[in-house]
Amino acid sequence: MRNLAIITFASVATMLSVADVSAVEVYNQDGLKLNLKGDYQVQLRKKIGSDTDTVIEYDDLELKFHADYNLGGGVGAFGVVDLGNKGNADGGGPADTLEEGYVGMKFNALKLGIGETSYASDSFGIDVEYEMAASKLLAKSSGGDLIFGSYKFDGASLKFSFDLDETDESSTDLYLTTKAAGLGLGIMYQSYDDGAGGDSTSFGVSVKGKAGGLGYGVALSQQDDNGTDKSKVAFSLKSKLGDSLTGGFGYASTDTGASDNENAWYANVTHAYHKNVKVFLEIGDNNGTDTDLGYAAGLRVRY
Repeated sequence: MRNLAIITFASVATMLSVADVSAVEVYNQDGLKLNLKGDYQVQLRKKIGSDTDTVIEYDDLELKFHADYNLGGGVGAFGVVDLGNKGNADGGGPADTLEEGYVGMKFNALKLGIGETSYASDSFGIDVEYEMAASKLLAKSSGGDLIFGSYKFDGASLKFSFDLDETDESSTDLYLTTKAAGLGLGIMYQSYDDGAGGDSTSFGVSVKGKAGGLGYGVALSQQDDNGTDKSKVAFSLKSKLGDSLTGGFGYASTDTGASDNENAWYANVTHAYHKNVKVFLEIGDNNGTDTDLGYAAGLRVRY
């Protein structure tokens, strides 16, 4: 145990001295890899709405531990614990301390896991936002009683998840991605039951691509929400504005069956001191009654 502690400390010190890093490998021996990731984002935030206040918001204060075992013959095992402390920082309790926690096995192209994480459908979308995502119709995006996995085909990948919540809430989610003619294509499906007589079915398709230095995305989604039909059309743009400056824009229009569609937009600019150290400013608004412009301005540090 003492030797493992010494190896771990030395590995962290070594990796933290590397300028360009997206994860810290703290141990790699005898088929076991231990990685450490962090994501810290604090910002000034004023939500879109009427007479909303500007507050200091802790969007992410996460520490993720990832263990991978190579068992040979294309077989592996993995475990993840993702701890978030934004609730404590905001003056709340420890209820949201566990962001994700799961274990699983890998069999060549197939991965299977069980635990708490995001639904497969949550990967769907085209947004380039920090706080004002608007591109998809989902009843729920994560759960704590999941069986989930993924399978990689030639040129395609399928994610799936099944939420077996003990309160009779349940969700079946699928997300398929592939590439064709230089475009990224995505198809999403969700069948959700809230366990209290309400249910919804969502379906969506997305296209992502690049034209020169401009990235773009288009997403279409539909939802039958307990008998009420909804549809959403969204698009996004992202472009380099300089060596370390990027800009993003998104717009979405949702048809809920009312006389007027619900329309929302956002725009942001990001300055990257490093790929994992960024400052940003984002603004956005919608066509709700008496709503004021919202914004977020902050710093994000990752490793």
